[in-house]
Amino acid sequence: MANKKSDRLPIVFEEEYTAGRPRSFADEEEFKSIIAQYFSLCDKHKRMPNRSGFCAFANVTRETYYKQKEYYPKTYDIVEGLFEDGYLNTPVNPGLALAALTKQFGYGKDGNANSGTMIDIDFDASEEEIDLMMLKLGYTPIEEPK
Repeated sequence: MANKKSDRLPIVFEEEYTAGRPRSFADEEEFKSIIAQYFSLCDKHKRMPNRSGFCAFANVTRETYYKQKEYYPKTYDIVEGLFEDGYLNTPVNPGLALAALTKQFGYGKDGNANSGTMIDIDFDASEEEIDLMMLKLGYTPIEEPK
């Protein structure tokens, strides 16, 4: 039986996670405070903030987290924006970021939320540099019609 702290899998955060009946937040200020604590810990440990991690940190179920939209819609929308921003602007595995953005935020084909399967990334490079990069990836440049 793995009930000793030393027998458990390592926990990412220093605080001890305790299982049990999830609680809701007493008020919007408590919700904001726990969110701020979670994002601070993620920053400290160089971790990507996400809904699952927040729920584990706050010891609430996802359903409890999702209900906060009914109680504190403005704060909830800000938090969702922060989670989305994390995937867009944090150097993570691009495949992981795309999967998360597609599933959690509805990103898709045209690079916008609520569509298909592509994210458009802008970067500065000449046509020659792009051709060279594509050749290294195994693609042959398309000849322009004359």
